Parts: sequence; structure tokens; C-alpha cells
Amino acid sequence: MSDPRADRELRELFRAQREVEASRTPSFLAIRNRAGPPRPRPLHSLLLAAGAAAAAVLLVAGARLWRAGVEHRELQLARQVMEWRSPTDALLALPLVGLPSRSPAPGVSPEGSPLGAFDPGAPLGPTSTVRSPDL
Repeated sequence: MSDPRADRELRELFRAQREVEASRTPSFLAIRNRAGPPRPRPLHSLLLAAGAAAAAVLLVAGARLWRAGVEHRELQLARQVMEWRSPTDALLALPLVGLPSRSPAPGVSPEGSPLGAFDPGAPLGPTSTVRSPDL
């Protein structure tokens, strides 16, 4: 709770302060008229803006040309890597003695495999003839 007399006194002090400030503050029109008419822009500021725009255009064009050169060098390197052949690359075309000439098919034993005796060619091996006892 506040004292009503103190509140009244505080309001009176603020009112007096606003009156003092209002008497010292110039009007908006006085400030606007004091500034005068707008001045034309000097030529050197226009030249500076044009130079900055030209520099920006040249910078972007240079960056694109530099990037195109980097991409060209990367493509050349990729082509060199793709064309490289190992010294033993010719040996891959020759069949190797002792190894099968092709990959075996699933479910079929490779040629010459000792497991061929156990696999008559069925996908899961020979069928079982042994029956489990009935429980």
C-alpha cells in the first residue's frame, strides 16, 4: 500500500518535469525545416557505387572461370584413373590351369569336386530314405 499524499506529490513532480521538457523541446516542423532541401548526390559516390558493382561482377565471373578450370582438371584426372591398366592385367584374360572355367550353379557341385558323390544334383542334397520312428 502506498501513501496517497506521496502519490499526489510524485504526480506533481512528474507534471512539472514534463512542462520543463516541453518548453525546451523544438517542434517537429522546426527541426525538419532546419535541415534544408535534400542535397544532390555527388558524382564520386555514384562512381564508387558503379565501381563496386563492376568489381562484384568481375569477382563472380572469375570464380566461375576458376571453378570451371578445377572441374576440367578433375575430369582429366578421372579419365587417367579410368584408363590405367595394371602390368598384370593381361593375365586376367587367360584361363588358369586347375581352376574351373566358370562359377558353379547354386545347388550343383563344381566339376571335379569330391563332394559330387554326396550331391546327386538336388538343391538340398540327396533325399533321405531313413524314417524317424513314430512316437
